[in-house]
Amino acid sequence: MYFVAPTWPGGIYASPSMPGSRPGGLIAATWAAMVAMGREGYERCCEDIMASANQIKQGIKSIAGIKLLGKPEASVVAFGSSDSAINIYKVGEAMKQRHWDLNSLQNPASLHICCTYVHRDHAERFLKDLQESLAEVRTNPAKFKSDAAQIYGVAEALGSGSEASNGIINDMAVGFIDALYATKRPE
Repeated sequence: MYFVAPTWPGGIYASPSMPGSRPGGLIAATWAAMVAMGREGYERCCEDIMASANQIKQGIKSIAGIKLLGKPEASVVAFGSSDSAINIYKVGEAMKQRHWDLNSLQNPASLHICCTYVHRDHAERFLKDLQESLAEVRTNPAKFKSDAAQIYGVAEALGSGSEASNGIINDMAVGFIDALYATKRPE
């Protein structure tokens, strides 16, 4: 059974099974962390994560050219361009060059960071790198021509949301999963 959602805001979602991230492993890891560090230690880690996420949220609000999306209550912070001259996916590429691995979203084109314990104490660096990346994309947009930036927007370029384009995207996603399962026998 395949599950395909071509209009999911996180991008084209295709799974060779039931939808979702199969959270059993996360539940087990959370339990193991609580056993290892105790409830108080686990709560301190959560507080550190939320402090970083909140600092990033506030910092994004002060950067001209980008805007915070939604009202993030947890540790996932999404943002997009507020300047039509800025391709947010190119900003993501510039951030990747600075060793930040952001996730791309669609409808609207945007990026998000999922703050974890690894990000604690790095919010200032993230915001500095984000400002530098934005400035670099503004001054030299042609520098960023990777296939990644082009493919992220493909759903929007096909007119995502229309029945015809969703059918094309759906067929492509199913074809991709079929290719994963295809086996070639040695000759």
